[in-house]
Amino acid sequence: MMDLKNKWNQIAIFLFVLGICIVVSSLLVAVLTLSVFHVDIVDLEQNAAVMRFANSLSQIGTFLLPSLIFAWLMSKVGNKDYLCFSVQPKLKNILLIVVFSIVAIPFSSWITAVNESITLPESLSSLENIIRAMEDKMRATTELLLQTDTYWGLLVNIVAIAIIPALCEEVLFRGVIQNWFCTLLKNKHLAVWITAIIFSAIHLQFFGFFPRLLLGAFLGYLFVWTGSIWTSIIAHFANNLLATIAAFVYFNGMTPTHYEQIGAFGGAWYAVLLSAMATAIVLIIFYKLNRQGAEK
Repeated sequence: MMDLKNKWNQIAIFLFVLGICIVVSSLLVAVLTLSVFHVDIVDLEQNAAVMRFANSLSQIGTFLLPSLIFAWLMSKVGNKDYLCFSVQPKLKNILLIVVFSIVAIPFSSWITAVNESITLPESLSSLENIIRAMEDKMRATTELLLQTDTYWGLLVNIVAIAIIPALCEEVLFRGVIQNWFCTLLKNKHLAVWITAIIFSAIHLQFFGFFPRLLLGAFLGYLFVWTGSIWTSIIAHFANNLLATIAAFVYFNGMTPTHYEQIGAFGGAWYAVLLSAMATAIVLIIFYKLNRQGAEK
Protein backbone atom coordinates (compact mmCIF):
# COMPACT_ATOMS: atom_id res chain seq x y z
CA MET A 1 0.00 0.00 0.00
CA MET A 2 1.46 3.34 -1.03
CA ASP A 3 1.98 5.97 1.67
CA LEU A 4 -0.50 8.74 0.81
CA LYS A 5 1.29 11.14 3.13
CA ASN A 6 4.17 11.20 0.67
CA LYS A 7 3.66 14.08 -1.79
CA TRP A 8 5.09 12.22 -4.78
CA ASN A 9 2.97 9.17 -4.05
CA GLN A 10 -0.05 11.46 -3.97
CA ILE A 11 0.56 12.81 -7.47
CA ALA A 12 1.35 9.31 -8.79
CA ILE A 13 -1.94 7.97 -7.44
CA PHE A 14 -3.86 10.96 -8.73
CA LEU A 15 -2.40 10.59 -12.23
CA PHE A 16 -3.31 6.89 -12.15
CA VAL A 17 -6.90 7.68 -11.13
CA LEU A 18 -7.03 10.49 -13.70
CA GLY A 19 -5.88 8.16 -16.47
CA ILE A 20 -8.53 5.56 -15.65
CA CYS A 21 -11.27 8.22 -15.47
CA ILE A 22 -10.24 9.69 -18.83
CA VAL A 23 -10.41 6.30 -20.53
CA VAL A 24 -13.73 5.36 -18.92
CA SER A 25 -15.39 8.73 -19.53
CA SER A 26 -14.19 8.81 -23.16
CA LEU A 27 -15.67 5.37 -23.78
CA LEU A 28 -18.89 6.37 -22.02
CA VAL A 29 -19.22 9.53 -24.12
CA ALA A 30 -18.64 7.57 -27.34
CA VAL A 31 -21.17 4.87 -26.40
CA LEU A 32 -23.88 7.26 -25.22
CA THR A 33 -23.61 9.64 -28.16
CA LEU A 34 -23.93 6.72 -30.55
CA SER A 35 -26.56 4.65 -28.71
CA VAL A 36 -28.76 7.43 -27.33
CA PHE A 37 -28.34 10.23 -29.86
CA HIS A 38 -27.24 8.12 -32.83
CA VAL A 39 -24.36 10.47 -33.48
CA ASP A 40 -20.87 9.15 -34.17
CA ILE A 41 -18.20 10.75 -31.99
CA VAL A 42 -16.39 12.04 -35.11
CA ASP A 43 -19.54 13.92 -36.17
CA LEU A 44 -20.06 15.76 -32.87
CA GLU A 45 -19.18 19.14 -34.34
CA GLN A 46 -22.27 18.94 -36.51
CA ASN A 47 -24.67 18.68 -33.57
CA ALA A 48 -24.46 21.41 -30.92
CA ALA A 49 -26.94 19.79 -28.50
CA VAL A 50 -25.11 16.46 -28.43
CA MET A 51 -21.76 18.25 -28.22
CA ARG A 52 -22.92 20.14 -25.12
CA PHE A 53 -23.92 16.83 -23.53
CA ALA A 54 -20.64 15.15 -24.51
CA ASN A 55 -18.51 18.05 -23.28
CA SER A 56 -20.34 18.20 -19.97
CA LEU A 57 -20.04 14.45 -19.39
CA SER A 58 -16.39 14.57 -20.38
CA GLN A 59 -15.66 17.40 -17.94
CA ILE A 60 -17.37 15.58 -15.11
CA GLY A 61 -15.57 12.33 -15.91
CA THR A 62 -12.09 13.72 -16.49
CA PHE A 63 -11.95 16.67 -14.09
CA LEU A 64 -14.49 16.30 -11.29
CA LEU A 65 -14.65 12.54 -10.73
CA PRO A 66 -10.89 11.89 -10.35
CA SER A 67 -10.62 14.91 -8.04
CA LEU A 68 -13.41 13.61 -5.81
CA ILE A 69 -11.88 10.12 -5.74
CA PHE A 70 -8.50 11.58 -4.84
CA ALA A 71 -10.04 13.75 -2.10
CA TRP A 72 -11.75 10.64 -0.71
CA LEU A 73 -8.41 8.81 -0.65
CA MET A 74 -6.79 11.78 1.09
CA SER A 75 -9.52 11.72 3.73
CA LYS A 76 -8.23 8.29 4.72
CA VAL A 77 -4.96 9.87 5.91
CA GLY A 78 -6.49 12.73 7.84
CA ASN A 79 -7.27 15.32 5.14
CA LYS A 80 -11.01 15.39 5.75
CA ASP A 81 -11.68 18.49 3.65
CA TYR A 82 -8.90 18.35 1.06
CA LEU A 83 -10.92 20.27 -1.54
CA CYS A 84 -12.06 22.93 0.97
CA PHE A 85 -15.76 22.44 0.25
CA SER A 86 -16.76 23.02 3.88
CA VAL A 87 -15.66 26.70 3.90
CA GLN A 88 -18.71 28.65 2.78
CA PRO A 89 -18.25 31.71 0.55
CA LYS A 90 -18.92 35.08 2.17
CA LEU A 91 -21.46 37.49 0.71
CA LYS A 92 -18.91 40.34 0.60
CA ASN A 93 -16.60 38.19 -1.52
CA ILE A 94 -19.38 37.20 -3.91
CA LEU A 95 -20.29 40.87 -4.40
CA LEU A 96 -16.66 41.76 -5.06
CA ILE A 97 -16.43 38.95 -7.62
CA VAL A 98 -19.42 40.40 -9.47
CA VAL A 99 -17.85 43.87 -9.46
CA PHE A 100 -14.47 42.49 -10.55
CA SER A 101 -16.02 40.49 -13.42
CA ILE A 102 -17.61 43.66 -14.81
CA VAL A 103 -14.87 46.26 -14.30
CA ALA A 104 -12.15 43.93 -15.64
CA ILE A 105 -13.81 43.48 -19.07
CA PRO A 106 -12.04 46.31 -20.98
CA PHE A 107 -8.64 45.42 -19.52
CA SER A 108 -9.14 41.70 -20.17
CA SER A 109 -10.25 42.40 -23.75
CA TRP A 110 -7.13 44.50 -24.30
CA ILE A 111 -4.88 41.70 -22.97
CA THR A 112 -6.67 39.30 -25.31
CA ALA A 113 -6.13 41.62 -28.29
CA VAL A 114 -2.43 41.99 -27.46
CA ASN A 115 -2.05 38.22 -27.14
CA GLU A 116 -3.82 37.62 -30.45
CA SER A 117 -1.51 40.13 -32.18
CA ILE A 118 1.62 38.17 -31.26
CA THR A 119 3.43 36.77 -34.28
CA LEU A 120 6.08 34.08 -34.27
CA PRO A 121 9.44 34.53 -36.06
CA GLU A 122 9.44 34.01 -39.82
CA SER A 123 11.16 30.67 -39.37
CA LEU A 124 8.14 29.48 -37.40
CA SER A 125 5.49 30.90 -39.73
CA SER A 126 4.29 27.42 -40.72
CA LEU A 127 3.79 26.54 -37.06
CA GLU A 128 1.94 29.80 -36.48
CA ASN A 129 -0.39 29.06 -39.39
CA ILE A 130 -1.16 25.62 -37.98
CA ILE A 131 -1.82 27.03 -34.49
CA ARG A 132 -4.07 29.80 -35.82
CA ALA A 133 -6.00 27.31 -37.96
CA MET A 134 -6.53 25.07 -34.92
CA GLU A 135 -7.69 27.98 -32.82
CA ASP A 136 -10.02 29.23 -35.55
CA LYS A 137 -11.59 25.77 -35.61
CA MET A 138 -11.94 25.77 -31.82
CA ARG A 139 -13.51 29.24 -31.95
CA ALA A 140 -16.01 28.07 -34.57
CA THR A 141 -16.89 25.10 -32.36
CA THR A 142 -17.35 27.40 -29.36
CA GLU A 143 -19.65 29.68 -31.35
CA LEU A 144 -21.69 26.68 -32.44
CA LEU A 145 -22.16 25.76 -28.78
CA LEU A 146 -23.07 29.31 -27.79
CA GLN A 147 -25.64 29.94 -30.51
CA THR A 148 -29.23 29.57 -29.41
CA ASP A 149 -32.38 31.61 -30.06
CA THR A 150 -34.47 30.55 -27.06
CA TYR A 151 -34.27 31.27 -23.35
CA TRP A 152 -34.44 27.53 -22.71
CA GLY A 153 -31.35 27.18 -24.88
CA LEU A 154 -29.69 29.98 -22.90
CA LEU A 155 -30.44 28.11 -19.67
CA VAL A 156 -28.94 24.92 -21.10
CA ASN A 157 -25.83 26.88 -22.12
CA ILE A 158 -25.54 28.39 -18.65
CA VAL A 159 -25.49 24.89 -17.18
CA ALA A 160 -23.22 23.34 -19.83
CA ILE A 161 -20.85 26.24 -20.46
CA ALA A 162 -20.89 28.21 -17.21
CA ILE A 163 -21.77 25.97 -14.25
CA ILE A 164 -20.27 22.58 -15.12
CA PRO A 165 -16.88 23.84 -16.38
CA ALA A 166 -16.56 26.23 -13.42
CA LEU A 167 -17.20 23.44 -10.91
CA CYS A 168 -15.14 20.74 -12.62
CA GLU A 169 -12.13 22.87 -13.55
CA GLU A 170 -11.84 24.61 -10.18
CA VAL A 171 -12.05 21.37 -8.23
CA LEU A 172 -9.24 19.93 -10.36
CA PHE A 173 -6.95 22.92 -10.80
CA ARG A 174 -7.36 24.82 -7.55
CA GLY A 175 -8.66 22.02 -5.31
CA VAL A 176 -6.17 19.32 -6.31
CA ILE A 177 -3.29 20.67 -8.40
CA GLN A 178 -2.75 24.01 -6.63
CA ASN A 179 -3.22 22.33 -3.26
CA TRP A 180 -0.57 19.76 -4.13
CA PHE A 181 1.95 22.34 -5.35
CA CYS A 182 1.31 24.47 -2.28
CA THR A 183 2.14 21.63 0.13
CA LEU A 184 5.09 20.45 -1.98
CA LEU A 185 6.75 23.82 -2.58
CA LYS A 186 5.67 25.53 0.66
CA ASN A 187 5.13 28.66 -1.42
CA LYS A 188 1.57 29.71 -2.21
CA HIS A 189 2.62 32.22 -4.88
CA LEU A 190 4.60 29.65 -6.86
CA ALA A 191 1.71 27.22 -6.48
CA VAL A 192 -0.78 29.77 -7.81
CA TRP A 193 1.28 30.69 -10.88
CA ILE A 194 2.40 27.18 -11.78
CA THR A 195 -1.20 26.02 -11.60
CA ALA A 196 -2.32 29.04 -13.65
CA ILE A 197 0.22 28.14 -16.34
CA ILE A 198 -1.04 24.55 -16.46
CA PHE A 199 -4.64 25.78 -16.45
CA SER A 200 -4.02 28.06 -19.42
CA ALA A 201 -1.83 25.62 -21.35
CA ILE A 202 -4.30 22.75 -21.11
CA HIS A 203 -6.86 24.79 -23.06
CA LEU A 204 -4.48 24.60 -26.06
CA GLN A 205 -5.00 28.21 -27.13
CA PHE A 206 -1.64 29.92 -27.60
CA PHE A 207 -3.22 33.18 -28.77
CA GLY A 208 -5.44 33.25 -25.71
CA PHE A 209 -2.78 32.06 -23.27
CA PHE A 210 -2.10 35.25 -21.31
CA PRO A 211 -5.67 36.34 -20.47
CA ARG A 212 -6.43 32.80 -19.33
CA LEU A 213 -3.18 32.74 -17.36
CA LEU A 214 -4.23 35.90 -15.50
CA LEU A 215 -7.70 34.46 -14.93
CA GLY A 216 -6.11 31.31 -13.50
CA ALA A 217 -3.90 33.38 -11.19
CA PHE A 218 -6.90 35.41 -10.01
CA LEU A 219 -8.85 32.23 -9.27
CA GLY A 220 -5.83 30.78 -7.51
CA TYR A 221 -5.40 33.78 -5.23
CA LEU A 222 -9.10 33.76 -4.41
CA PHE A 223 -8.67 30.20 -3.22
CA VAL A 224 -5.59 31.12 -1.17
CA TRP A 225 -7.13 34.23 0.36
CA THR A 226 -10.53 32.77 1.27
CA GLY A 227 -9.67 29.10 1.85
CA SER A 228 -12.89 28.18 0.04
CA ILE A 229 -13.07 26.38 -3.30
CA TRP A 230 -16.57 27.83 -3.67
CA THR A 231 -15.17 31.35 -4.08
CA SER A 232 -13.06 30.25 -7.04
CA ILE A 233 -15.98 28.31 -8.51
CA ILE A 234 -18.28 31.34 -8.25
CA ALA A 235 -15.66 33.62 -9.86
CA HIS A 236 -15.09 31.12 -12.69
CA PHE A 237 -18.84 30.80 -13.13
CA ALA A 238 -19.28 34.59 -13.27
CA ASN A 239 -16.64 34.83 -16.00
CA ASN A 240 -18.29 32.09 -18.08
CA LEU A 241 -21.79 33.43 -17.42
CA LEU A 242 -20.99 36.89 -18.75
CA ALA A 243 -19.55 35.38 -21.93
CA THR A 244 -22.59 33.11 -22.35
CA ILE A 245 -25.08 35.96 -21.93
CA ALA A 246 -23.03 38.25 -24.20
CA ALA A 247 -23.09 35.59 -26.92
CA PHE A 248 -26.85 35.17 -26.54
CA VAL A 249 -27.37 38.92 -26.89
CA TYR A 250 -25.11 39.10 -29.96
CA PHE A 251 -26.37 36.05 -31.84
CA ASN A 252 -29.97 37.17 -31.37
CA GLY A 253 -29.36 40.58 -32.89
CA MET A 254 -29.77 42.56 -29.67
CA THR A 255 -26.46 44.31 -30.31
CA PRO A 256 -24.23 44.72 -33.37
CA THR A 257 -21.13 44.45 -31.17
CA HIS A 258 -19.46 41.04 -31.29
CA TYR A 259 -19.97 39.18 -28.03
CA GLU A 260 -16.21 39.13 -27.30
CA GLN A 261 -16.17 42.95 -27.48
CA ILE A 262 -19.28 43.75 -25.45
CA GLY A 263 -18.27 46.02 -22.59
CA ALA A 264 -14.78 46.57 -24.01
CA PHE A 265 -15.50 50.13 -25.24
CA GLY A 266 -13.78 49.36 -28.51
CA GLY A 267 -10.41 49.04 -26.76
CA ALA A 268 -10.27 52.79 -26.07
CA TRP A 269 -7.13 53.61 -24.06
CA TYR A 270 -9.02 55.49 -21.35
CA ALA A 271 -11.41 52.55 -20.85
CA VAL A 272 -8.50 50.11 -20.61
CA LEU A 273 -6.68 52.37 -18.14
CA LEU A 274 -9.74 52.90 -15.96
CA SER A 275 -10.50 49.19 -16.11
CA ALA A 276 -6.95 48.27 -15.04
CA MET A 277 -7.12 50.75 -12.14
CA ALA A 278 -10.56 49.54 -11.03
CA THR A 279 -9.44 45.92 -11.29
CA ALA A 280 -6.39 46.61 -9.11
CA ILE A 281 -8.52 48.46 -6.55
CA VAL A 282 -11.01 45.58 -6.30
CA LEU A 283 -8.15 43.10 -5.85
CA ILE A 284 -6.64 45.22 -3.08
CA ILE A 285 -10.01 45.47 -1.33
CA PHE A 286 -10.48 41.72 -1.72
CA TYR A 287 -7.06 41.10 -0.19
CA LYS A 288 -7.65 43.45 2.74
CA LEU A 289 -11.09 42.00 3.51
CA ASN A 290 -9.55 38.52 3.57
CA ARG A 291 -6.21 39.53 5.09
CA GLN A 292 -6.28 36.83 7.76
CA GLY A 293 -6.52 34.04 5.19
CA ALA A 294 -4.16 35.78 2.76
CA GLU A 295 -1.35 35.98 5.32
CA LYS A 296 -1.48 32.37 6.45
